[in-house]
Amino acid sequence: MATSYRKALGPTPILIADLATTSGGPAVIVHNNSGTAVFIGGKDVTASTGFSLSTGSALGFTIDGSEAVYGVTNTATLTVQVFRTNPSNTPFHA
Repeated sequence: MATSYRKALGPTPILIADLATTSGGPAVIVHNNSGTAVFIGGKDVTASTGFSLSTGSALGFTIDGSEAVYGVTNTATLTVQVFRTNPSNTPFHA
């Protein structure tokens, strides 16, 4: 089943997606619709170590049972959009 939600990110890492506590399937698309870059990574992600997702960009990936993806910003609180579904239903050409 597909689901979507928004996550507010700030200077402290915030959980974006995992299989244990967030809703949706293992296929994840994160879209940055904020005014500046956000950074994606593990629970210790920082603006220096994270994968930079620029304004208007999207990142698609699949998580397994033990993975958790976090996000952070180097400025004020920003919001990203998250879409989750089963891998067979997700076209990864965002």
